[in-house]
Amino acid sequence: MARRSLHLVSLLGIAASLVALPLAAQDVGTASGRGSIVSMPSSPTVKEQRVDFSPRYAFAYVEGRGAGRYTWIVLTEKEPPLKAWAGSKDRAAARQQWCEKEKAGFVAVKIDAQNDVDLYFLCPPGGAASNTEMVSTINGLKSVVVQYTQSGKRLTGTLRGGEGWCSVNDKSGYCTTTSDYRFDAPLLP
Repeated sequence: MARRSLHLVSLLGIAASLVALPLAAQDVGTASGRGSIVSMPSSPTVKEQRVDFSPRYAFAYVEGRGAGRYTWIVLTEKEPPLKAWAGSKDRAAARQQWCEKEKAGFVAVKIDAQNDVDLYFLCPPGGAASNTEMVSTINGLKSVVVQYTQSGKRLTGTLRGGEGWCSVNDKSGYCTTTSDYRFDAPLLP
């Protein structure tokens, strides 16, 4: 009888863990696309270089209120430790430390209360130092454009960016595209 009870307890434990897996998987969303991130030189003799970046995971969160309200959308190539970051007072610093320690690249866009991109943070795969970019505009084309819709506690959209302004088939476009990503991100607390 004890053997049967132990077997039943083991089966119940396995079933409970299988039910918990989908719940844990919902903490992080998905991302796709291709782009590149500039890897900043570590010394004056090393030149900067572009490193390929293809995100797989996405999440978003809000900080501040009113005019000081910002929405962050973060795309990563490795699954981020969201539970550890949730308790952090400085999520940006936690992301940077994770990038350096785990050699995991990310892009993070900070969107202001008017839905304009405020800043764009990039940490290349390989654990190099992160870059912070301001948004520039050439002939009406912004260097980083984020478009998304919110449905409940999910943000779905695109993040595109590049350098320069070129006419492509009578349409304005980037001379060099550096970001072409899609995301489906849960809006975390």
